[in-house]
Amino acid sequence: MSLGAMQKALVEAGLADEPKERHRRKKQFKCRKCGRPMIRLDDTNIMFCSGNTCKNFYIFSK
Repeated sequence: MSLGAMQKALVEAGLADEPKERHRRKKQFKCRKCGRPMIRLDDTNIMFCSGNTCKNFYIFSK
């Protein structure tokens, strides 16, 4: 997990605990065009289709 500069400095100084890693939702999304499963990239807000011919992708706001 990436930390900000201030958070990293507090962890190195021993004033704060390192944040726990978030658990991803286990729900599997399917492409609306071809029906194949969508792949979500870790540490990003992007999900794309696993098919070779389909170029669908989604960008999440949060």
